[in-house]
Amino acid sequence: MKYRLLYILLLSIFISGCSSKIDFTSRLTKLSTIQTQSQTIVDDLKIINSKAIVNHGESGFITIQGRPETKYKITTSFKKRNKVISVNQWRITGINGQATFNWFVDSETISGTYSAIISGGGKRLTTYHTVNP
Repeated sequence: MKYRLLYILLLSIFISGCSSKIDFTSRLTKLSTIQTQSQTIVDDLKIINSKAIVNHGESGFITIQGRPETKYKITTSFKKRNKVISVNQWRITGINGQATFNWFVDSETISGTYSAIISGGGKRLTTYHTVNP
């Protein structure tokens, strides 16, 4: 009888110990899901800061938020002496997913609004920059 009671007591301790491990595994799975959802948010490509309307003699910039440590490209053009000049710049985002594209507008750049396409990390967005008269 003593052995049966001891056996039942040990069996109940063993069963309660296994159930707490299952709960720990469940919590670990939930944490992994939250981290995966957070990564999805970071994967988006957006402009977080810019000075896209500039005067002659000034610099402009566009700062993006994208995927960390990923190569991004901006393709744009502008007119100078009635010629269209195409420009490509590449940047690799830091661990925070940010990168900045910048340019200088000289006195020979023709005023107007120009499109710019930013792509990388499987994403693409179109924006505009303006040179004031």
